[in-house]
Amino acid sequence: MSVKSRLMAFASLALASLALMIVVVLLMISRLGTLQDTGFARSQSAVRAQQAAWLGAQFYQIFADAIINRHLDESRNDFVRLRAQADSDLDRLGQEADTPEEKQAVASARQSVDRLAEIFEKKLLPALDDRNRVDQGIGQIDELADREVREIRVHLDKVANSMSAEAVAADREFDAASSSTLRRIGIIAIVAALVLLGVALLIIRSIVQPLAGVQAATRQVAAGDLSRSIEVAGPTELAEVLASCNDMQKGLCQIITAIQGNAESVAAMSQQLSA
Repeated sequence: MSVKSRLMAFASLALASLALMIVVVLLMISRLGTLQDTGFARSQSAVRAQQAAWLGAQFYQIFADAIINRHLDESRNDFVRLRAQADSDLDRLGQEADTPEEKQAVASARQSVDRLAEIFEKKLLPALDDRNRVDQGIGQIDELADREVREIRVHLDKVANSMSAEAVAADREFDAASSSTLRRIGIIAIVAALVLLGVALLIIRSIVQPLAGVQAATRQVAAGDLSRSIEVAGPTELAEVLASCNDMQKGLCQIITAIQGNAESVAAMSQQLSA
């Protein structure tokens, strides 16, 4: 394999390692984003559940205003508006509830709202409209409403506490995943660096060793030793250089041999002429 091919292979390996690291990092970041979104969504749901828990108190305020002020039409309109808001809030909480306990608590709160609406429309308003109705009956209706208000608060507090616990658990999972992600990225980076370093050392060795052989051979030639041949190995380009050095060495041997032969012939002719 030529030097160029080896360097190209090394560059390809480096790029592949970098691409793999990027893909792994993106996948880990995507998972962290999902965990973060989950934790945020659960915390927002918990806040909405806590806000919805005050619906009972708002309903009771309408009851109290109706009993004290006796503005029945105004109280009826306020109750209708609050009932619509309660239905919307409970519908959303029902969609966000992800455990059987949460779904049951939302359903129980909805039942309490329904019973509270029935008390308001079928008991309180007719009683307030009847001027001959004694206050004792109003007090009993107020007790029924107060009980349903407490039920709404209890059920929605249960939902809020459950969702808050899930949000805390999601945050802890996010923190653990963040630490794990950093460790994995560090391990992958170290492994990739070691692999690339090993490959780079192998490539350098495959180039440096043949060059060291050429250097040793040229020193021997310079010292006059033409008996040692050079081992042809290494990348294609270096192998060709080494082969050329061997050919040069053989050529020098042939030239020196020819010169020695000519020198001997000249010496012999000189002796004959002198004789």
